[in-house]
Amino acid sequence: MLVGTEAPARGAALRRLVVFALGGVAALALGGYLLQGALSRARGAVAAASAARGLPPLAVEGNATEPARPEQRIATPSELAELHRSWVGSETIAPRDPVRDAATGEEVGAFQGFGVDVATTPAGARVIVDGKELGISPLLASVRCASGATVEVRAERAGRWARATTRCREDALVRLHLRLGTPAGR
Repeated sequence: MLVGTEAPARGAALRRLVVFALGGVAALALGGYLLQGALSRARGAVAAASAARGLPPLAVEGNATEPARPEQRIATPSELAELHRSWVGSETIAPRDPVRDAATGEEVGAFQGFGVDVATTPAGARVIVDGKELGISPLLASVRCASGATVEVRAERAGRWARATTRCREDALVRLHLRLGTPAGR
């Protein structure tokens, strides 16, 4: 049994707790309503942007948006024959593990034309091939050169550099790893 002012104080505390709980439920309901409206407007904006760019419309399935799928049809025999004719004479280079060139000790892999795969320690060096900057290491790049010609590869970063030479080969990718050092002179 409560005596004196304890009973009204507990009643007031209980009323405050109920009011705060109802306020929290109302806030969650309002937040959900506002979020649903925002998502609806975002879907509309995505659809408008897709249409403006000429992309296919998006279909909403569940909670995710996916591109609308066009109706599938079966290709006719003449269409299949045309596709087959387009494949005849095409060239495919199957991935193969690189091999070590016995004469130079370089790793060489299959490639269409001639290319270099340059890695440096540390990474992030400017890569210059035959005087032409090609990018930042690690780098995979095609190089135009005459078969058998010498190709100079240079890497530079923060005053440190390294260089290597290789021989241009037909349909080959040469892998080079350059360790940058501080030169006494260039």
